[in-house]
Amino acid sequence: MGNKMDKCRPKHDEPLKLLIQGSSSAGKTTIMYRLKTGEVVETFHTTDSTCECIYHGSKQIALWDVGGRDSSRIFYRFHYFNTDALVFVIDSSERLLFSEVKEDLELTMSEKELKKCPFVILANKQDVPGAMTMDEIAEKLDLQNMKAAKGKKWAIFPTSALTGEGFSEALDWITDRKWENDHEESKQGNGKSKQFSKTDADIAFFKKAVLRMRSILLD
Repeated sequence: MGNKMDKCRPKHDEPLKLLIQGSSSAGKTTIMYRLKTGEVVETFHTTDSTCECIYHGSKQIALWDVGGRDSSRIFYRFHYFNTDALVFVIDSSERLLFSEVKEDLELTMSEKELKKCPFVILANKQDVPGAMTMDEIAEKLDLQNMKAAKGKKWAIFPTSALTGEGFSEALDWITDRKWENDHEESKQGNGKSKQFSKTDADIAFFKKAVLRMRSILLD
């Protein structure tokens, strides 16, 4: 796959922050640990946030799995801050609930915090017999005519956590979009780079988010 699996270690460049979202049982956590270890790891339904770091080429990437159960969805937008790309995972073998998956994707694309965020849609479980083809998925999602997708950078990749298919190509696309976005921001800012730490900014944001949630729960 071309990934150098390694523990996070300090680098001059800030790591890319990828948020992994999608329906329950689509394979989000399995994908994260496949990227981390290069192997298929037994996982369970995730309700809490989990972060793992990998390297794709020379680029450090922080993968955030924010869980897939309805009880955790209220906390999703607290993770959107400083996200470089959103990875939306679809279960290609699940046909009956696809309309709900499309609705979930559209709602996520509509989030104002993700207005400039590229979206990578992973059509996962391509190894399952009877899984929908890429043409079927593209037709059902109809992103060209989805209002929330207008003006967004997005791409769909067929993937399999079992075989490792598609992940390297998806990460290549993400790092390319990151370079494009940084280049555009650099031109707009007359070549001045950001002078804040993404980690420090995340910590400050989450402190505010926790205080806000406490006030809501106490009201």
